[in-house]
Amino acid sequence: MNTLFVTAFLVQAAFFIAAFLIDRQLWRRHIEAKEREWNAERRDLLDRIQAPNFGEYTRKALLEKKLEQQPAEKEERVEFIS
Repeated sequence: MNTLFVTAFLVQAAFFIAAFLIDRQLWRRHIEAKEREWNAERRDLLDRIQAPNFGEYTRKALLEKKLEQQPAEKEERVEFIS
């Protein structure tokens, strides 16, 4: 009876340790994603502050968005021969 109790206790402890490690890994991934988001916002705010006027900032922001979207929108034209 005593060995059954010890075995059950060890299994439960192993389960809690595994759950803790998985939770910690998920938390790290979440925080890393948030840090990337915060850094992007920070860069955007620094660009806004350092831009000589709002027009320059807007031009730069639109250019960056256009450069990000270009590869996704690129499609090859297929010409059909009739």
